[in-house]
Amino acid sequence: MSAMLLALLLATTASPAVDPPAQSSAGTDVVAIVQMPQTIRSGAEVVDPMFGQRVRALGLERSVRMWQWQRRADGKGGYEAVWSDRSLRNEGADAAHTNPMRFPIDGVRWWSPDARLEQHPVAAQVLTAVAAQADAKNLWIAVKPDMARVPANLAATFQADGDGLTTSQDPAHRQIGDMQVQWRALVAAPAPSGLRLVDGRWQLPRSAPVTAVAASSTTARSTAPPPVGRRTWAGNLSTGGIVLLVLLGLALVALGLTMRGRR
Repeated sequence: MSAMLLALLLATTASPAVDPPAQSSAGTDVVAIVQMPQTIRSGAEVVDPMFGQRVRALGLERSVRMWQWQRRADGKGGYEAVWSDRSLRNEGADAAHTNPMRFPIDGVRWWSPDARLEQHPVAAQVLTAVAAQADAKNLWIAVKPDMARVPANLAATFQADGDGLTTSQDPAHRQIGDMQVQWRALVAAPAPSGLRLVDGRWQLPRSAPVTAVAASSTTARSTAPPPVGRRTWAGNLSTGGIVLLVLLGLALVALGLTMRGRR
């Protein structure tokens, strides 16, 4: 009888399970989660080292196109000259319609070394998600080159052409192999929803899909897991548990008196 009452007593006073705070995949506590639409911005300039162009933005893209021959698409045969950002191979073309073998200058995309959200840096994974989102929504804007920053050797070859540069001496009469270089910048971008602030750096959520959120000037709200303080065994009991504990105590006292009376 005493063993049964003791078991009931221990079961009643056991602490209930408490959900642990959210953790990152590395086991570090997540101290904040983005809940409101926010904008990721850059705290530094992004530079094209070849042409000397620079802009304060999340990303800077240099696109390169070459004036090349391609077979006519209307089925009439023959060739036509077009701008293309890739090498066009005209298999079987005569010498007059052969394109250069490769681009002398590559198209490149650079990212800010100091992309931030609410003053905290963002992980490279976040920029990857931002890039996909920016491409899909066409968030990049044209950047007109600053000729004063173009190195002398390139300035002797390239000249201004609208929002870019070209090697064409006469844009009205381009030559096969002429090049056109343009720049675009991603000044800022909406943050993917559910970003987690882990060890002072914004990370992508572990399982939630990355979805775009609209840009907003609303201040971010960050929520931390509620603090879990120390709790005594009495603090873990409900009102019903306390009543049961009292009844069990009285039963033990009565049992003790009965055993003493039998001696």
